Amino acid sequence: MTSLVLFFRLSMLVAHIFQNMMKVGRKDRTRHGGKLRVYTAYFWKPRTLDQPTGRGILIIGLSGIFQRKLLKTKFLTGLLILTMMMLILSAHANTAVGKNVDITANSDSAERQQVEPTIAVDPRNPDIVVAGAQDYRLLAVGEHRWLGYYRSTDGGKSWSVSLVPGFPGDNSGQGLASPLHGSLATSDPVLAFDRSGNVYYVGITTSFVPFLVKYVNDGADYAGTIIVSGLGFADKPWIGVDTTGGPNNGNVYIACDCAIQNGVNRVSGPTGLIVVRSTDGGKTFSNPVVVSGFMSFPGVAVDPSGNVFVSGVLSTNSGFTEIDVAKSTDGGLGFGKPVTAAPGIGFLPSPLPGNLFRTGTFPQIAADGTGVYLVWDDFRTSTANVLLTRSLDGGATWSSALRVNDSPTGQHFFSSVAVSPGVVSVVWYDSRFGQLANGTITGLNLFYAQSTDAGASFSANLKVTSVSFNPNLVERADFGDTAPFMGDYIQVAASPGVAHPIWADNRDACSNIVQTFGCTNQDVFTATIIF
Repeated sequence: MTSLVLFFRLSMLVAHIFQNMMKVGRKDRTRHGGKLRVYTAYFWKPRTLDQPTGRGILIIGLSGIFQRKLLKTKFLTGLLILTMMMLILSAHANTAVGKNVDITANSDSAERQQVEPTIAVDPRNPDIVVAGAQDYRLLAVGEHRWLGYYRSTDGGKSWSVSLVPGFPGDNSGQGLASPLHGSLATSDPVLAFDRSGNVYYVGITTSFVPFLVKYVNDGADYAGTIIVSGLGFADKPWIGVDTTGGPNNGNVYIACDCAIQNGVNRVSGPTGLIVVRSTDGGKTFSNPVVVSGFMSFPGVAVDPSGNVFVSGVLSTNSGFTEIDVAKSTDGGLGFGKPVTAAPGIGFLPSPLPGNLFRTGTFPQIAADGTGVYLVWDDFRTSTANVLLTRSLDGGATWSSALRVNDSPTGQHFFSSVAVSPGVVSVVWYDSRFGQLANGTITGLNLFYAQSTDAGASFSANLKVTSVSFNPNLVERADFGDTAPFMGDYIQVAASPGVAHPIWADNRDACSNIVQTFGCTNQDVFTATIIF
């Protein structure tokens, strides 16, 4: 709502209040030989994103003992009412969700799948947003999935679309020079900006080798790809970049479930959650650092002091039982002993009851100057819920879990977290409006909630998707896989006053049907949330 429209509506409300003040709000009292007239008006401010319950405001206006002062007093009272209303509404403004944007709608004539999306905002220019995903358009010509790279210069309203160079059939100079040339497929995309306009994009090949792609000039130009040497059997890589401006500014951190190896497929060291770092803009990487031999599914966050936090799910003989977080205070040279952040978790079953697409608990982590925030999907109640824990002492201790989804109905999963000044943003998939009695999800949506008190509480949940969709429709199709697939994660990025969620969406899935695999038009969507 624009300020002009808001002012007009408030003015009309004030006029309405005046009309009723003379009729129902008047009380006469005798004082000092004259009459003191007391006018009262009461209006109800409805529930908003920031104020889950309504709020009543009592306005009292006084007229003096002289009738000629009544008009002046009414004017001043009206001004008081209008001022108070403007202050209240500005302090509790509704969070606005922009149009759902299909990132690849105008560029994928094959109408194939995109899943496991990732997104980042340029710290130098928040209008520049980059994203990526597993992009399946090459299946139409007999090839396999490849990392897509998408870029917006207007805050996410429109996008340019490409594939990372080196894909099968890419005979460009960049493609032929890429170490990915000759790979069948790439997967597990995650990207991040540094504060100098460089984008770092991590993934793995089908040989489970991690690699890093770099784009420069605010993500506009491809600069090259390197294989992250010394690591093999890699899965679920995650990336974090130091943007603090401090002594480790520009450091690139990659964590993965992987093994230290010497030579092709030759394991020469431990396996587990391992971190490597680059201090030269992604040209070279350090020797691997083993954070834990028993943690999986890593997340990476860097706080404004340059501390590096790595999260992971602890694996024991009883299964995945807790989420731990390890901290580095020396720019990734070493990590302290992992601390239990979330004990006794309920790892999501795969698939969720009544459904066909795979699921799991893949935590994500973020940090700002106040705290460190960890979100995950938990099945302890036999329903998937989005939980958050926070640390306000640099990762030493962690709070009890807080449920972010405000409805217990349905499944809530694939949560992601991001921070911006004064706001912690969380998004997730949610089936509260579209689930059958047997658990089958027929109408999935994306939801958003925010915290303005450093994760102590969260707002009422906000539906982001304008159309719900069936997550059981689209098969993975790659390498003959006929199981429905929604990927393993989605993501959200944030800048001051804005959040950018990104998700895989099946609303238009059956606009393209392939005889072998059925509906295939699974798209990556985004939206701009303004607060």
